[in-house]
Amino acid sequence: MSASGCSEELVWSEKRDGGGWKASLVVLSQTLIHIPFKQLLALIRHRLKKQRSRLFPSYEARRIQKRFVHDWPLARRRINQPEIFISPSNPERLACLLAAWRDLQNGKITVLNRIETFPPGSFWSLFEQRNLPPLVIETLHYHQVLADCAELLHAGAWPNDREEFLDRQGVLDAIQEIIRSWRERFPVGSNAGWTAFAAAWRVGSWLKIDQILSMWPLKNSENLRGMLAVALFEQGLFIERNLESHLGGNHLLNNLCGLAQLAGYFEGPASERWMKILRRDLPVQLKKQILPDGGHYELSPMYHCLVMSDLLSAAESLRTVDAGWVEEHLHEPVQRMGGFLAAVLHDDGDIPFFNDAVLGQAPSPMELFQRLEKLAGSEADPAGEKVAALNVLTHSGFVRLKARGLTVIIDQGRLGPDELMGHVHSDALSFEVSFKHQRVLVNRGVYEYTSGPRRNEARSIRSHNTPCVDDCEQAEIWSSFRVGQRRHLDEHFFIETGDGWRAGGGWRTPGGVSIQRSIILTGQGRLEVWDSIKGEGSHSISIPFHWGPSLEVRLCSQSPFTHGLGACREWVIHGQDVNFYGKTYSHPPGELLVEPTTWWPGFYREERIERLKFHQKSAALPVLVWTVFSPFPELLAETDEIWKDQAHKLLNDPALVRK
Repeated sequence: MSASGCSEELVWSEKRDGGGWKASLVVLSQTLIHIPFKQLLALIRHRLKKQRSRLFPSYEARRIQKRFVHDWPLARRRINQPEIFISPSNPERLACLLAAWRDLQNGKITVLNRIETFPPGSFWSLFEQRNLPPLVIETLHYHQVLADCAELLHAGAWPNDREEFLDRQGVLDAIQEIIRSWRERFPVGSNAGWTAFAAAWRVGSWLKIDQILSMWPLKNSENLRGMLAVALFEQGLFIERNLESHLGGNHLLNNLCGLAQLAGYFEGPASERWMKILRRDLPVQLKKQILPDGGHYELSPMYHCLVMSDLLSAAESLRTVDAGWVEEHLHEPVQRMGGFLAAVLHDDGDIPFFNDAVLGQAPSPMELFQRLEKLAGSEADPAGEKVAALNVLTHSGFVRLKARGLTVIIDQGRLGPDELMGHVHSDALSFEVSFKHQRVLVNRGVYEYTSGPRRNEARSIRSHNTPCVDDCEQAEIWSSFRVGQRRHLDEHFFIETGDGWRAGGGWRTPGGVSIQRSIILTGQGRLEVWDSIKGEGSHSISIPFHWGPSLEVRLCSQSPFTHGLGACREWVIHGQDVNFYGKTYSHPPGELLVEPTTWWPGFYREERIERLKFHQKSAALPVLVWTVFSPFPELLAETDEIWKDQAHKLLNDPALVRK
């Protein structure tokens, strides 16, 4: 998913002195100071190219056409074509694909969970609708829906008693017409749909269609394959000239992997040039972007899956060209990424929501593991990580703990790479919890990338399960993909105790307030969250817990403590299949509120959930809050005594929170 096309208004919880253009200039400078000089030069070149395209709209098309005339006569499809992964057929997937095809026939498409309509037979008139968000427009340019429909042409996909219900030739003719009309409406180098990122996505979609047609030919399938070959070659020439070095990160890896797929499809001088670019740039980017523990350095589980899929596609495509180079440069990083992915999943087999992450937009972890096993054979063994009780990913900053059906995933690392914070959220020291395949405690996810209230809300600290003081953000968010000042954790720790594990860390607000959090999971299945806030004066404090869908929060009695030890409030989380029993202890006492809010598990998808929030409007520091909960109520029997024993010590020395 692209990070382009965002507007650039300032969104920041702390007002700056001076305001107006001065404040904007300050935040811009604090963004640019972290960008490497080489990337800044690439950004300047990119802006100059865009300006040239506005002044001379046909310039890019002429250059690519000139190169095409020279290279195309010398290009050939490779005889030994790489095998592209196609998801195994099952009744549920076939039903979804057939429904998508029926909708397409009737002038309807579901994209990013939005239902859009168009006159049947006029697919690209979709773009005449003025209310389409930029991300939806770009996603349509990926042609994924066509690749999905092409799976219906798979001769082995349908049981014999179902084949009569599908007009395969009709599917093929519709795909061909939509691609033909796209090329006519959006010629090479035109602004709409022509970024290297979108072009690389199209490459993957079109190669999948081409492979299916080569294996199960129909009438006129060679005509479509011929058109696709020309169009694919054009994509390669465009990507070659427009590598997104000014963005870097997942965008640049996506571009390079798109070239890799084309280098595996074509042979000739162009393919040799693309291989030269790959040999020069891809190892450098892998060393930079894939951390020693296997995580992608943007620290978003969703983008980790997208990058891993791109690298698998590159490896699958280049095995027929240079198997030795693939084994030397791609196998080990991709296997490392598989190990990381297995170590951060919930028990439902899917990703947690840290930084920009939603469900259903990247290939599923199961699909990625299948592809990894096929690529590496017996060398790929991420399954051991899936069931491990303890996973500490030191370089990425994620910790996953498991006990008695509970899975706790903690973010105690950096917000993201300083030079590329576009997908960063204020989520340090946040955590998610699942219990027996049900998501119990969640971060709120992402609704959209369009700059506005929902985008700002999704990235804000209040949308994550982490303490907030005076509404101070960890990341100075402006625009949809920009960050000025950033406040990484000052420290983080992980300790194995006699009966479980303890993880956490701390950071400071601009006003000097210290926020320390320690998260404990005992072997018996009790989860404890100690929050210590220390500084001078009085401050507003919020500690939210966002409970998953179909869970209801009920507050119970409040009990005061003597000897200046604050108060305790009991609460229960009711679900259809599970209940959680909890207590919140605090000194000084504060309010415990239940608030309705929303969860965004997918783009443009919204579900109602409830937030349990500890709140003090004006609290004199220090403040200590202990939240303890478990699905096993008997484990809360002794918590009063634990609070009485620990509160005095921790209030006098908050550093003990981490010991």
